[in-house]
Amino acid sequence: EDRFVDMTKFPIGAYVNEEALCAIAFGVFDGHGGYTCAEYCKSEIPKNLLSFLSQRKAGMSDEDAIKSALLRTWKQTDHNFLRTAKRKGDMSGTTACVCLF
Repeated sequence: EDRFVDMTKFPIGAYVNEEALCAIAFGVFDGHGGYTCAEYCKSEIPKNLLSFLSQRKAGMSDEDAIKSALLRTWKQTDHNFLRTAKRKGDMSGTTACVCLF
């Protein structure tokens, strides 16, 4: 029921001397009551995080932009999965540990 994701050269929307900075991201999803939620998080968290990092507001510090993107990613992924799970009667869940550095 467990899943993982690892991504290298993950663009974080920050720049130094006009060069885009990238991070390495790892995620472990410990599925409970089935694999569906863990699989969903493995697939959607990277997409959502990239999307929210690209929506950075002008003047926002790198640290604040990353914190905001992570928080919005968790909320959006949770919301979308619960909506889908309710429709399908899926009772699976997952814990998630994600590291971005």
